[in-house]
Amino acid sequence: NKVSTSAVIDPKLKDTTNHVLVTAVYTTCFIGWIVLFCFGVVNYGFIALAWSLFFTNACILTNLRMTFRERLGIRGNVIGDFVASSFLYPQALAQMAMELNSEKTASFINGKHDK
Repeated sequence: NKVSTSAVIDPKLKDTTNHVLVTAVYTTCFIGWIVLFCFGVVNYGFIALAWSLFFTNACILTNLRMTFRERLGIRGNVIGDFVASSFLYPQALAQMAMELNSEKTASFINGKHDK
């Protein structure tokens, strides 16, 4: 995951174990909610579990977006981040990946974290 392992989120690039764990949990929740919604045809209890994984998935991405915004000084709020993370998650991830490739982010990383 390019976004969570970037120098914006972890300037010293020391917390790789945590990044791997968060990425694994995010991936499991993402795949899990889709699979459990499909199994909801068999038993409605799976749908409740699917919604809880969907919510967990949205919370993880919201936390990542808020950290990203805070580090780069981008305006926004938690409600907008949660809505984007819940219903527009491909676009939210693409937006963060595009921001990582921008000149503003490159100058931020070079200016503040090379010391």
